[in-house]
Amino acid sequence: MMDQPGSDAGGAASSLIDSWRDILDLANSRVRITCPDGKRRTVSRIEARLIELTSPTCKRRLMCQDFIVLVRQALEMTQDIREGPEPS
Repeated sequence: MMDQPGSDAGGAASSLIDSWRDILDLANSRVRITCPDGKRRTVSRIEARLIELTSPTCKRRLMCQDFIVLVRQALEMTQDIREGPEPS
């Protein structure tokens, strides 16, 4: 018996939502960094990328920017889902 086209749309949407949430969980995970002043601190991964990006010697500038954009998209998508469709 063959599945009907689109019969797994709910599962795909759920998987996509889970992926966005996984990205946000990763952004909120804690990491140890060495600050420009030499002190070691524990910060969220998104804070670490922002700190790294502001460093004049940042060697992973594109990676940091891409990660920040991805986290922003995940946040926007999960807010849209939580708020639901706009009333007409």
